Amino acid sequence: MTEKPKMSSVEFGALWLTYHKKGVILRMLEYFIEKASDPKAKELMSGLWEQLHKKKRLK
Repeated sequence: MTEKPKMSSVEFGALWLTYHKKGVILRMLEYFIEKASDPKAKELMSGLWEQLHKKKRLK
């Protein structure tokens, strides 16, 4: 029986950091979407939020 290679601490750390960065980006986008007065900017940020939020839920 073959053994699966284990994740190194460096790989785990990079994965954890990426997860947290995405979370912070989503929260910042939520803030700026709420405060935006320009409808085009709001639409653009909302589209980006949707794309990132969908990816985060899938994983």
